[in-house]
Amino acid sequence: MAADTSSGVMDVIEKLDIIKDERNAEIDRKRRDKILEWLFTGDPGRRHNEVRGRLEENTGCWIYETEQFKSWRDNKTPWLLCQGDPGVGKTFIMLNVVHHISEEFMGEDFGIAYMYHNFGDKGTQDTAQIFASILRQLGGQKGKISPEIESLYKRLSPTFSKPNIPELVNALVAVMQEFSRVWLFFGALDECPEENLRAVLSNLKKHFKIPEVQIFATTRPYLSDVKNAFADQTILEVSTSTKDIETFVQNQMSHFPFEDPDESPKSEIIDKVIEESRSMFLLEKYQTDHILKGPIRRLRKNKTNIFNSMPKTVDQYFETSLKRINESADSDMALNALMWISNATRPLHIAEVGVVLAFKGVSILDAYDAEDVENACVGLVIVDRKSNFCRLAHQTVQEYLITKPDWTKNANFLIAETTLKYITGFKVDCF
Repeated sequence: MAADTSSGVMDVIEKLDIIKDERNAEIDRKRRDKILEWLFTGDPGRRHNEVRGRLEENTGCWIYETEQFKSWRDNKTPWLLCQGDPGVGKTFIMLNVVHHISEEFMGEDFGIAYMYHNFGDKGTQDTAQIFASILRQLGGQKGKISPEIESLYKRLSPTFSKPNIPELVNALVAVMQEFSRVWLFFGALDECPEENLRAVLSNLKKHFKIPEVQIFATTRPYLSDVKNAFADQTILEVSTSTKDIETFVQNQMSHFPFEDPDESPKSEIIDKVIEESRSMFLLEKYQTDHILKGPIRRLRKNKTNIFNSMPKTVDQYFETSLKRINESADSDMALNALMWISNATRPLHIAEVGVVLAFKGVSILDAYDAEDVENACVGLVIVDRKSNFCRLAHQTVQEYLITKPDWTKNANFLIAETTLKYITGFKVDCF
């Protein structure tokens, strides 16, 4: 009897210890998350996941066979810069490489962090925010807070302060030493504000040219600051491969209702897009959309005209798109959505777009519909289905709109007017 009682007591004590350990682990996890959130507010992986959702399967894999990539992967050359013209798919290539390295080098001993620069999200791209994002990613990968981050939090958080750039860089260097190898990825350096880009590159050159740190970056060519920073490193020229174009068009055609595969002009479409796309991933997407935007009977009857009217440049596509918007029944919604999204300094949530559209008499319920906004803007705007944030389809859309004086001259006035109406409690019928 005594033995049974003793055994029962031990079981209870053991269960209580398990509950205590689980509770302590939960407390530690919440504190870790609180410190990391203090370090960098927001989701460092949001842009990564947005790009991942648009990645075409089996494209961009050619980079793994290049000597430049192999040398970088094997740490023979610590920095690799992929440069290419707008729209050739540099961001998708970086996404592929991030996942390739993540799968090849798994475990707590390897650190991976990335930063996708975005012309439409200036608020998270000052130098301190960039290094804070990287520090947050690496600082949370081992399941516990690094002593350097803990020290910063204890010293600065009581006064509601954040680390400055030297403090962030010093902490980052210390955290990196906890790993045997670290990979840092910087996408679209050309979309980083110039003054911040110089500061980032300067700190990378000064503090991160160490054996255990490897850097992968993408950019448009001809940026002197980037060129100087990578002067003694490996540079890979990037363009869209013919195989990638063919794969992309095949994927798009798989959703198109060809009634008889033997009679369908699939091979002609592929050949035409390869011929006209000029190795631009973005342009081939627009050209494929142009060809496949109508029913199959339209394609069969007017194939020659459709091919001949296919946009030859991205600017030509944008011009045609704006014309379609102006002639559509949803032109008011589309033009106002484009105005706000293209002038915002950070990505706008679809609900925010809905509110500003309501001031223009657009139904707020319709404005919340991501698909309606995308369709009205004929591909110039993308709404991420997971985060519901809106952005322009590509930086080239913004660059095109800036060249249109009629488009930009009243934008600031209209945005200011709507904002003042909102904050002063102006009433609209649809509220």
